[in-house]
Amino acid sequence: MVMPMVTLFMMLNIPASMSLPLFPFGYETVDHVGVYCENLIEIVEQAEKLLNLPPQTYYSIHVDNKNDSPRSGSSLPSPFTPCTLKTALTRYANLLSAPKNSVLTALASYASDPSEADRLRYLASPNGKEEYAQFASSRIHVTCALVYEKTPTGRIHKGVCSTWMKNVVSLEKSNDCSWALIFGRNSNFKLLIDPKVPIIMIGPGTGLAPLRSFLQERLAIKESGAELGPAILFFGCRNRRMLNNFAKAGVISELIIAFSREGPTKEYVQHKMAEKKLWNILKISEILSTNFTVDEVFLV
Repeated sequence: MVMPMVTLFMMLNIPASMSLPLFPFGYETVDHVGVYCENLIEIVEQAEKLLNLPPQTYYSIHVDNKNDSPRSGSSLPSPFTPCTLKTALTRYANLLSAPKNSVLTALASYASDPSEADRLRYLASPNGKEEYAQFASSRIHVTCALVYEKTPTGRIHKGVCSTWMKNVVSLEKSNDCSWALIFGRNSNFKLLIDPKVPIIMIGPGTGLAPLRSFLQERLAIKESGAELGPAILFFGCRNRRMLNNFAKAGVISELIIAFSREGPTKEYVQHKMAEKKLWNILKISEILSTNFTVDEVFLV
C-alpha cells in the first residue's frame, strides 16, 4: 500500500512570557521546536481496555521503593504530578512507538508480577531482540511531514506528533483550540551574517522547512532596506509548490524546481543542476553578474 506524502504547516502562538525560556540564547531562523502533544483519544481508549483499569484511576510514578531505596534497573524520568490514568495515557505516554530496551528494563523493575518482569527483561535482552522487533503571543512556523505508513506486520503506523498536528483545532476556529507544551533547541544551520554574500540553496526533496525560513529571513532583510546578494534555489518535490512569490519579491535571483510526479518523465534536482551547469556557476562569476570567488559561496 502506497500512502500519499503529506506535509503540514502550522503556526504556534507563543505567550511573550515563554519566549525566553524556550530559547535561552534568543530565537534565530531555522531553530528547532519540539512539541509535547497528546495521543489520539481512540488510542488512549484502546490502552485503557488493555490495562483493564478505570480511566479515572488516580495515578503517579515513584522512582524509589516504598522504603525510599532506589529501584534496581529503573531509568524512568522524575515523577510527574499525580493525575488520572486517562491523563497519564493522554499526555505522558508514547502509545504509538515501541519502547526502547532501557525503558523495558525500567518497566520490569516496576512490574508486580514476576513473570511479567521476566518477560520484559527477556524482550530487552539480545535473545528477545528479534521477537520484540515484530511488535514493535508570537508565532513559530512549523513544517512537519505526516507519518502514516504500513508496517511489515500489516499494521498502519501513525506518527504521534504529526497525527496530532493533523487533527488540531486552530485558534481561528475556536477559543477552545488545541494546545501542547513545546521546547526549543538552537540550530547551527544559519544564513551568513553578510546578506550580500551570494548563496546557492539546494533542497533535493528532503524538506522545504529550512529553505523556506531562509527565504522569509531574506525577505525581512530586504524589506528593512538592506541589500541582498544573488541567490539561486534548487528545490525538488513531488508536486508543485508556491515559491514564485519569493522570486517576484527579489528574495532569490532564480527559482529552479524539479518535479518528480508531474509530466511524462521524472525530473530530480540533479537533472536541473546539470542543465544549469552548476559547476560553471561556481567557477565563472560573470554568470551571476557579480564578483565573488568559489570560497565565498555558501551552499545550503
